[in-house]
Amino acid sequence: MSDLIGAPVRRVEDGRLLRGRGGFLADLRLPGARQAVFIRSPYPHARIVGVDGSEALGMSGVEAVVSGRDLLPLVRPVVTALRLEGMAACGRHALAHDVARYVGDPVAVVVAADRYAAEDAAERVAVHYEPLPAVVGAAQAVEAGAPRVHQDIPDNLLLRMTQRSGEVDAAFARAALRVEETFTTGRVTAASLETRGCAAAYDAAAGTLAVWSSTQAPHMLRTVIAACLDLPEHRVRVITPDVGGGFGHKAFVSPEELTVCALARMLGVPVQWVEDRRENLTANLHAREQRLTLALAFAADGRLLGMRADILSDAGAYSVYPSGSALDALSAMLALPGPYAFPAFEATLRAALTNKAPTGSYRGVGMPIGTFAREVLLDAAARRLGIDPVDVRVRNLIPDGAFPYTAANGAVYDSGRYRDLVDRAMRAIDYEGLRRVHGGGSARVRAEDRHRGRTGEGAPDRHGAGSRMRWGVGIACFVEATAPGVDVYGRTGVQRVGGETAWLRMEPSGEVTAFVGTVSQGQGHETALAQVVAGTLGLPLEAVRVVAGDTLATPYGGGTIGSRTAVASGGALLLASRALRDRLTQIAAHLLEASPADIESDGGVLHVRGARERGLPVREVARVAHFETHRLPPEIERGLQVTEHHALRTTWSSAVHAAVVEVDAGVGAVRVERYVVVEDCGPIINPLIVDGQVHGGVAQGLGEALLEHAAYGADGQPLAATLQDYLLPTSADVPPVEVHHLETPSPHTVGEFKGMGESGTIGAPAAVVNAVADALGVEITRMPLRPEDLVIKYSRPG
Repeated sequence: MSDLIGAPVRRVEDGRLLRGRGGFLADLRLPGARQAVFIRSPYPHARIVGVDGSEALGMSGVEAVVSGRDLLPLVRPVVTALRLEGMAACGRHALAHDVARYVGDPVAVVVAADRYAAEDAAERVAVHYEPLPAVVGAAQAVEAGAPRVHQDIPDNLLLRMTQRSGEVDAAFARAALRVEETFTTGRVTAASLETRGCAAAYDAAAGTLAVWSSTQAPHMLRTVIAACLDLPEHRVRVITPDVGGGFGHKAFVSPEELTVCALARMLGVPVQWVEDRRENLTANLHAREQRLTLALAFAADGRLLGMRADILSDAGAYSVYPSGSALDALSAMLALPGPYAFPAFEATLRAALTNKAPTGSYRGVGMPIGTFAREVLLDAAARRLGIDPVDVRVRNLIPDGAFPYTAANGAVYDSGRYRDLVDRAMRAIDYEGLRRVHGGGSARVRAEDRHRGRTGEGAPDRHGAGSRMRWGVGIACFVEATAPGVDVYGRTGVQRVGGETAWLRMEPSGEVTAFVGTVSQGQGHETALAQVVAGTLGLPLEAVRVVAGDTLATPYGGGTIGSRTAVASGGALLLASRALRDRLTQIAAHLLEASPADIESDGGVLHVRGARERGLPVREVARVAHFETHRLPPEIERGLQVTEHHALRTTWSSAVHAAVVEVDAGVGAVRVERYVVVEDCGPIINPLIVDGQVHGGVAQGLGEALLEHAAYGADGQPLAATLQDYLLPTSADVPPVEVHHLETPSPHTVGEFKGMGESGTIGAPAAVVNAVADALGVEITRMPLRPEDLVIKYSRPG
């Protein structure tokens, strides 16, 4: 593995990474495919009285208008029912047939020869509604007498649970300091560069259904399509071409996918649907909206004694399959202890159904929320204790020798070096230098000095006396749950695979094809996974091809979610590569009349250690293994095809983020001037890809902290239906991100890998909020940080 870890990205002759075919939308063009356009509810809550498509059916090119009632006998509902105490089962039909439960809920669909005809016809479909009282927020949903989103869930609670450990009441009773705040986070959506899309073609003679989808989990989608359409699973094929971003929102079964499959079967022609941006922002999954009340108890010396939390999450109108829509709340609770050692923990969680778009996984899931609340409250405690914010964290970090460590909420951390992360991050951002220049015992400018245009200790503010420009620094420490496996999915009943299988096949030419069940949405899987194989077998990178995204040609996999691909597929391929290497070594040893222990492989040659001239090209060994097996003794296993499985348990990565911001207190504008990340995700396969993941995650985290909000009005209408209203960060908003690495191995994964795809998004909101609070000398408890809030609520006149 020494020649694998840290290997640079290699490129093929045309300059691309190992795989890239032009994008999902280009691949979706099926000859003769009809186009589907969905009719969606304009009401947050309404009874569907009837659907009249007669006028639309009379238009040129229109082939069908299908309502929810039409699909009832053809498509079974998807029901998400996890094995969690306090979890309600919540089902959803492909099209709403009786009640529409949010603005954007699909109630009918038009199929036409082209998209233009379908769009025009959709406007002529008359849907008759009886509006019903709507629940437009989680707080309203849990009030006595609130309207029911689903009649069979009387209290609107999708999940209610409490978790306790240690003597929480005693910890708070003996505390020298107790701090408590209520935090609120805005509603966000993934807004991937490429929207969702799917197509389906049914072969009635063969009884087979081919589906093209931008899903992150093709095998899971195949299983659900087969069950809902009552098809044999081996006769359903799901193909996932190149996809332009997923971030979790494409890892669930969507009603549009089921509808398109049913239409293809019903009409006997290929049917295609591609989501437009308005649908993407209002009808696709949302995430994050929570109210979290957090209390911390401290000893006089700053040691953390206990934590108490109350989480109320807005789950939206349905529970999505397979992980459910309480996942944000569960992940926020999971993240609360962070890298800190303390004995007492209590958290109550409620996920409430509302008349908004359903929620699902978005990069980091609820971990950014728990991290934001905890890290902001640690800063508040440091101020009241008169301790530097860095020091209060260091005093409570889990020590290196404590692993495996059981956190206060029961999570078992496999490994980490948290103090080293903090020390390296503070050196990288020059925390001590910032303190000297800008003053304040905790790198915070005292408010009265700041308002006089001074920065403490007599040092002048670089903006001059009376300046409204304020400077601040913020940090965030956290752990990230990655690659969940049998320890999570088996226990909770989530229908995802708790590991990954890999197939590896060497051709007679000596080249290798690797087959995996995870798929890429632009993360560079094909390059990184090929590096694992090439590095183990001693082959050039170009000799390895990775095949993914086709359920007919790959092993059943859990898909790409939860920062699992390098750990899961990488680990399975590493096992398979080792097994194939052992077989090649035995064959080469026999042909070279040497001991297998003396055979080495590098540069595409199997040779005797210390005598490269006594060697054979891998292609020659492969040729013999395929065509001249009579030369081999019977004890050598035949064939150069290997199957290996890697069962997973959750691994825990960790990181420290540090941000320096400048705030214009007059207009509430925030500029992030510097950003440093120190990441520990175990051994790194490809540094360029890892750093790119961190950069992208930080950009999304900055958007969540400062810009993005899928807001709803009091009437349940979405207020962010275009990218003019749902603001995404641009290159002007994101500074260069300086990334450093530690590589602490995981003791229970093959290759010692950990995941890291979500860490940038987890830490960025907390670090930026703490920096802005530091600049303004206030405590901030809500995201996003809208300029008007910073001016009206938080800023003080100079």
